[in-house]
Amino acid sequence: GDMTFEGVPVFDTDIGALEYGAAFTLPGVGIFVSLEYYKNSPEALNDLLKHEFGHILQTRKWGNYFFYETIVPISLTSVDAANNGSWDHQNT
Repeated sequence: GDMTFEGVPVFDTDIGALEYGAAFTLPGVGIFVSLEYYKNSPEALNDLLKHEFGHILQTRKWGNYFFYETIVPISLTSVDAANNGSWDHQNT
């Protein structure tokens, strides 16, 4: 079924790293996440959706240009550091 978080559409997909619990946000479109990955952990899913919704709030406050030119590169750098075990991206 259709799901939303704080009024933002949530799309269930397992493309790429999303199969392993990652997620991404496209402001104006929605949040993309593998709901299957989180089926046994609603609390973890809620935490992830709160993090992703933060990107919606950033875009609402500073606009699309700032989101894609500043937030996305910072976020990708943070994800990379987290994948190397030296960082907790959820707290970024």
